[in-house]
Amino acid sequence: FISLIVLPTYFVGVIQWRDDMNTCQTAARNFVDMVIDNGQINERAVTDLNVSLGGCYSTCTYEIYREEKITNPSGTSWVYVDIEDDTVWRTGDIVTIEITQEGSNIFQRISSMLLGTSYQKVSVRLAGMVR
Repeated sequence: FISLIVLPTYFVGVIQWRDDMNTCQTAARNFVDMVIDNGQINERAVTDLNVSLGGCYSTCTYEIYREEKITNPSGTSWVYVDIEDDTVWRTGDIVTIEITQEGSNIFQRISSMLLGTSYQKVSVRLAGMVR
């Protein structure tokens, strides 16, 4: 039972976790690249991000943050500001995306029940400066 059911279930859960991590990292990188190249969050970037995350074995959510560059005589600093549909990104602004895994896939749940294993939640945080 252990060698035919439990261990393969565990290894499939590990492989799917690794695939989810790879998918999240790739989706975050592609999204940040689109924003820093275009200077805006367009519909294509959001659609590509949602489609990529939809291909994960578990449920993932994301948050997008904007740090606006403020230059004054005492130096340069960045301030978090809200993102709206018509937000104009300027050179030097920083876009950050944070993707987190909310649930686990079926193989992870089964191996957790049978073996008592736990999987680390996928969490990817990536930032880039608008050119």
